[in-house]
Amino acid sequence: MKFKDIKPFVRFSRYMTLSEESSYSSTVACDARFFYVTQGNASIYADGRLYKMKKGDVLIFTSGTEYRIMEGEPQVTYLLLNFDFTYSHSHITVPVPPKAASEFKSSDLVEETVFDNGELSTPIYLEGMERISSRLERINREYSRKLLHGDLKISGLLTDVLISCVRERSMREVHSGERRIESIIDYVREHSNKKITNHTLGKLFSFHPNYLSSMIKRYTGVPLHTYLIRLRLSNSLDLLTSTSMSVGEIAEAVGFSDIYYFSRYFKAAFGKSPKEYRRKNAGI
Repeated sequence: MKFKDIKPFVRFSRYMTLSEESSYSSTVACDARFFYVTQGNASIYADGRLYKMKKGDVLIFTSGTEYRIMEGEPQVTYLLLNFDFTYSHSHITVPVPPKAASEFKSSDLVEETVFDNGELSTPIYLEGMERISSRLERINREYSRKLLHGDLKISGLLTDVLISCVRERSMREVHSGERRIESIIDYVREHSNKKITNHTLGKLFSFHPNYLSSMIKRYTGVPLHTYLIRLRLSNSLDLLTSTSMSVGEIAEAVGFSDIYYFSRYFKAAFGKSPKEYRRKNAGI
């Protein structure tokens, strides 16, 4: 699905206040969720990450996301929306509660949405989004009044809010990405002998894999896979000339899963097989 094709349907809107005594177990959302903090300090664990939120902060995630709402600190109020990205299931007008994580099945989802460019494949978390509060309040007011065509008005308001949030995240990622790419590259260098993908790095550094891939290529000049091969081949040179490890042991030590691929890439890069290189450069 393309983001431009969204037509949000808000199934439920309400203010929710939690105290230090409130307690929720881990659940899976059957439709999408929009949390906006209107008061206090909040903590939500979603998709494997803990989000520490304060007044004006936003957290959005799609259906199928495992999450847990933590206790208020000491009291927190959310404006919370349960919604779909399309009108495909607008006939379901009553709130659909989340399922306990241990009992969840994919068939429990109201709507499963996958965006082509990955804009919402991971939760959107934004600090300091007070400027959308008036639009969210209008959504909640329209929802509670139940007036003629109120659902369409709500849909338009939420579309506007979602666009604002997606734009804001994109702008912030551009500015923060340049600073964080050096940390990502350092991590890749230090762990080049491990299995590393754009997806694993995306999870670790909270970037969408496609965006992270473009950053790495812009910074190194080559895709992640090629950059890893270069690092592994470079590391193998020292092992070939300074240790008695076999070629197979070196291939495994630097991160190649197969000696055949190691030898092939090595010869393509240096014009010699690993054994030939070792013979000619022993003792360097």
